[in-house]
Amino acid sequence: MENAHEERLLEKLVRLRGKTVKGLRFNLATSQPLANAILPEARPKPTALYIVPPNADDRFEASLREMIDARPDMSAWIWRVADGDIPPPPWDPN
Repeated sequence: MENAHEERLLEKLVRLRGKTVKGLRFNLATSQPLANAILPEARPKPTALYIVPPNADDRFEASLREMIDARPDMSAWIWRVADGDIPPPPWDPN
């Protein structure tokens, strides 16, 4: 886990019975977005889960938008930490 925000997301994902793929940063700088996790079996489309850190700048947001736009075959769920608590995840209608 990269930080407490990702830990919170992963705690929610652990409760799922479906498949979850955890994204790993490896050589990607922390100033670059990545899909923190992917729900490959989500319907109607697989869903990429992104966490935008509170210190994200305009370049981070632009890179995130490019990533999302490059994958029209996937839905995107975004938690902008600066906006507050974790939003309802795509698998939890409540």
